[in-house]
Amino acid sequence: MSVPVVAIVGRPNVGKSTLFNRIVGSRKALVASRPGVTRDRNIASTEWEECRFVLVDTGGFNPDDSGVISKAMQCQARIAMDESDVTVLLLDNRAGLLPGDIELYRILQRARQPLVVAVNKTDSAKQENNLGEFWRLGVSSLLPVSAEHGLGVGDLLDQVISLLPATNQIQEETPSRIRIAVVGRPNVGKSSLVNRILRAERLIVSDLPGTTRDAIDTPLSYDGRDLLMIDTAGIRRRGRVGDPVEKLCVLKALKAIERAHAVFMMVDANAGILEHDLKIAGLIHERRRACIWVANKWDLAKTAGISKVALREEIRFRARFHRYTAINIISAATGMGVNKLLPAVAMLYERASQRIDTAPLNDCLARAFKRHTPPSHHSKVVKLFYATQIRVRPPTFVLFLNHPQAIDLTYRRYLENRLRDAFDFEGVPLRLQFRARSRRKRKSLPHKRGIRP
Repeated sequence: MSVPVVAIVGRPNVGKSTLFNRIVGSRKALVASRPGVTRDRNIASTEWEECRFVLVDTGGFNPDDSGVISKAMQCQARIAMDESDVTVLLLDNRAGLLPGDIELYRILQRARQPLVVAVNKTDSAKQENNLGEFWRLGVSSLLPVSAEHGLGVGDLLDQVISLLPATNQIQEETPSRIRIAVVGRPNVGKSSLVNRILRAERLIVSDLPGTTRDAIDTPLSYDGRDLLMIDTAGIRRRGRVGDPVEKLCVLKALKAIERAHAVFMMVDANAGILEHDLKIAGLIHERRRACIWVANKWDLAKTAGISKVALREEIRFRARFHRYTAINIISAATGMGVNKLLPAVAMLYERASQRIDTAPLNDCLARAFKRHTPPSHHSKVVKLFYATQIRVRPPTFVLFLNHPQAIDLTYRRYLENRLRDAFDFEGVPLRLQFRARSRRKRKSLPHKRGIRP
């Protein structure tokens, strides 16, 4: 199942990054009052009303600006539009309808994607009266929103998800194939590894970085089970992603991670662990995908005098957030160690598909709380009422507490480790959600932090 993409486009300084932050519930996109702050695309996974999608924040689109940076921003906006399933055109109520808005709307009309038009900076009922000029576009509907205050954002998201493919519902699928994404920097041997696994030159291999331009799906069978190998383009550092095609490769690689059950995080054993390797691993960790580190080119590293112990220690130390993942040292060129990868994936998939009964789950967590109590909240003891598992792949648990806001990152990791040890979740990412137990029954509205329905 491919995760759908929603792109936010518009002129500079209409509030695209503010809206992006509001929806994803973070400060991931840089926001400033001057135009042109967002020159690249910010990408984040989010969900609304049980629908998951990838949200893309683009740089300001100004077709009249001939500057080099502006042209690159326009190119990124076009790429996002081409890749999206739904496009949100954001306009500025305070600035009114400008020629650039009209030209951008006409471009979007010719595109294949559904279009949602929203007028930002509509902070009051009085300002809603100023929407009249925007109807000159000939749109069938206009959505007044205030990204800064969250007004109307819920209505905007309702319309967006109504236009998304029906298959993006968050559900516990029973896929016919285990999807494995192969990601990493350019030229670490991703295609060579896939070819070695397939025992055939199915994919183009070259010593030149950037040979693979798309995410290529290749089906195969292992031990009576259907698999799907997804070979992706190398994810380059932001400073080196200048070619629009390279930008598109990054988005496709991220989408491949989104739809994968497991990920081979490939690195060059001969070059060591670079900062950019850690950033790619961070993308996998954020999306809670089962991951196996694959250190390739061991034939070269061994000749250079590098030891396996030192290499493993380097990965463990530098990628501390991935301490629970397995590390395989291989040589795709010679085949050394490659035969261990598919069995490892099958085992990870089975572990990630486990469903833990409520009684043993609560017993485990109760012992963990008793052994090491969480930080107090305003001098009040934090108590666990009960916990339950709500999803698999990744295993997702909801813990009901009297003060969920007291749980910090350190204690969250402590609980994850206790669950891993108790229920054989070794190598599997876990997702813990902490909620307050309601004292009285009331209708629960789907909401997201920072968004007003």
